[in-house]
Amino acid sequence: MYCFNNILRAGGNILPAMLVSMLMLTSCEYEFDVKGLEQEGRLFMLSIPGGADTTVVQLMSTVPIGNQAQEAVPVDDAEVEMKIDGRPVSLLVGDGSDEDIPEGARYVVGHLAPGTEVGIDASVDGLDPVSAVTSVPPEFPEHEISVEKVELPEFDSNGIRKRQLSVTVSFTDDGQTEDYYGIQVCRWYAIDRHYDPDRVQVPGEDEYRFMEPYLGEITPGDIEISSRNAPLTLSYTRGNGIYSPSPDKRTMLIWDDAGFNGGEASIEFSTDYTADYDYSFGDAGYVSYLYRYKVYLYRLSPELYRFVKSNWIAWDSQLVYLGLASPSFVYTNVSGGLGVCGGISCTESPWFDNPE
Repeated sequence: MYCFNNILRAGGNILPAMLVSMLMLTSCEYEFDVKGLEQEGRLFMLSIPGGADTTVVQLMSTVPIGNQAQEAVPVDDAEVEMKIDGRPVSLLVGDGSDEDIPEGARYVVGHLAPGTEVGIDASVDGLDPVSAVTSVPPEFPEHEISVEKVELPEFDSNGIRKRQLSVTVSFTDDGQTEDYYGIQVCRWYAIDRHYDPDRVQVPGEDEYRFMEPYLGEITPGDIEISSRNAPLTLSYTRGNGIYSPSPDKRTMLIWDDAGFNGGEASIEFSTDYTADYDYSFGDAGYVSYLYRYKVYLYRLSPELYRFVKSNWIAWDSQLVYLGLASPSFVYTNVSGGLGVCGGISCTESPWFDNPE
């Protein structure tokens, strides 16, 4: 009844709500008691080597559905071993002072070049040990980047035509391999002060943030858009983790080469546009508000892409939240547990000036 009432309030359409309610009444044929299920948890590992100069290993203790008395918690007392190209490395422990390294997580500092193999083993009392191996993929192919201002047909409330920033990356895909790509665009907002500080004070600080995309579009345009080759939107923190799409996280678009394997292709990332401008204080000086943009281009290992895609399907499935479909399978390459150890490589562009 809870789902039925919420559907009525949200949609305001009685017929779809009645169909949903009838499906709910007929979808369950067997009764079962979750309390009788296995009570042992499993280790969940998350590590994405190669995206930054710090490789982080996060561990969680998962909880079976039948164990209602506990919650999943981070594991900070595990024995963790990492090997880079077969050589053991010493791991540090996060103290919570760096927002990209959770407290208790293990990490190592150092750049990992494409082709580097990373192996991780972890164990904790009471749970089965886990292990996983990945390699840092090759860098993003040779490419060209254009950053342009696009005039939209719509007008704002002041009668001014709306505008967007369009970032297009053109490249040639390798037809001998199945490849997986990603893009993030960040904006640097700077306050350039040219005034007498004894007469004028301008609050605010420089800001560096990742942009939210309005449109992810792959060309050539004859590609059939599907869950396989359409761009997927998620949030990615370099060197740390993958999250469901969220405005307060760092948005990334990812896609595979299924529709253009071995050919010319481009990806478009459209987002907010704000023009540079000056504000004058007369003979006391002026202040300039400036915007600059940087593009991060990624290549994902197969295991990382499969993990991300399966999670994206689970996040995007509204029928699961309504109880009308079985939960989606989530890929893992962690032997003995859950999660992913998946490599990623990152190519940074230079800073682009704000288009006029």
